[in-house]
Amino acid sequence: MVIEVVNREQNQVQFDRAKLLTLPTTMAEAVSVVELIGALDMDSKTRTHFNTNRNTINNINSQLQAISKSGSSSSSGCYIATMVYGHYDHPQVLILRDFRDEILGKYYLGRGFIKLYYIISPQLVKLFNEHGPTNRFIRNILDNLIKIITK
Repeated sequence: MVIEVVNREQNQVQFDRAKLLTLPTTMAEAVSVVELIGALDMDSKTRTHFNTNRNTINNINSQLQAISKSGSSSSSGCYIATMVYGHYDHPQVLILRDFRDEILGKYYLGRGFIKLYYIISPQLVKLFNEHGPTNRFIRNILDNLIKIITK
């Protein structure tokens, strides 16, 4: 079942860019589940098959972590904005990323907010990605914030 979830998440990335934002969280959860499963007794054939799948999941997770660590804050996505505007390079998302990098990133409290945002926002995207009324509400808030920061 873990492999099915991982495969489904990876396949959905090509159709829904917001899934790209939640994939690292899904993979980290998959690694945790696989480690728990690894503690169970298995016959040698099952253990061999399990080890192959565990290695694949760990490799994908490592690649995702390397990608996220190698990017600077300016290359990091705005998870929630990308969800509500539908695209990583939407003009409103670009404004918010610039605000993050040029204003928030210069201040201690701003950097703290950014760190908290990247801890919380992937779960929020996972929770609200398909919830139209909530997305419209968040988009309205972001539109108003953008009006303020672009004045």
